[in-house]
Amino acid sequence: LGPNLPAEEIAAAARSTDARIVALSLVYPPDNSETRNELLRLRRYLPEETALIVGGRAVDSYGPLWREVRAVHLNTLPEYRRHLEGLRLRPQTPA
Repeated sequence: LGPNLPAEEIAAAARSTDARIVALSLVYPPDNSETRNELLRLRRYLPEETALIVGGRAVDSYGPLWREVRAVHLNTLPEYRRHLEGLRLRPQTPA
């Protein structure tokens, strides 16, 4: 969708397309309070069954937070592919 979108807009796009996954890149700045707030809001706005994946060079500074919002951090492209395949094969919950 692009950089710097508010949590509400990301969640609205995910809901309107029935997205099963939202992936975010946390790049800059590390350990920013506004980014923290947006991640908390995003998790609150997303359906429970929507997976949240985080990456990017600043992801380690948000470690406790991405675990709190039940996000998954994947270190390599093969891990990412395996995780996506697992989500693809998982049965969808009826709306």
